[in-house]
Amino acid sequence: MRVLGNNISLRPLEKPVLLLLVLLMAGCISTERMIAVSEVPDAVLAAVRAEVPGIEITEATVEEERGRNVYEIEGVADGIEYEFEVTADGKILERESEEADD
Repeated sequence: MRVLGNNISLRPLEKPVLLLLVLLMAGCISTERMIAVSEVPDAVLAAVRAEVPGIEITEATVEEERGRNVYEIEGVADGIEYEFEVTADGKILERESEEADD
């Protein structure tokens, strides 16, 4: 980086590195990864099943948000698709639902 008067000039490789750092600091780069249902903590599964008895869990992902793991759980029950965001200790942060596509 060079400073010329009030102007800052970046070398070609500094721009992508600077952008990457900004995105990392802003939390815009996802650390989300798919996991097997067997890897989901029992407290998360219990919270989802208490909200929707009989739910068939179809997909699970985990992502680190603000230093903690948050699990996104998708499932189906009685023709309705559900999506939950749940902390590792079973606190439901978000719940969405819509009619399942046939």
